[in-house]
Amino acid sequence: MRDLAARVLAKLSPSPSGADPRMARWRNLMPLVFGLALYRRPAALMAWWLTGNLLQLARRRWLSKRYA
Repeated sequence: MRDLAARVLAKLSPSPSGADPRMARWRNLMPLVFGLALYRRPAALMAWWLTGNLLQLARRRWLSKRYA
């Protein structure tokens, strides 16, 4: 679930014009890398990552609605 939230957050983050396509690929790949790295870690760490990603997602949606 944390990986899904991170992937959605990566898709919503705007990329600058003329951005390197390799960086976009890495930005989409990093949630999977972190998910694999943190698979056997304590649940509290995963809950912290998930909460942080969901709060960032909510903030980004709020800002896009406010300033769009």
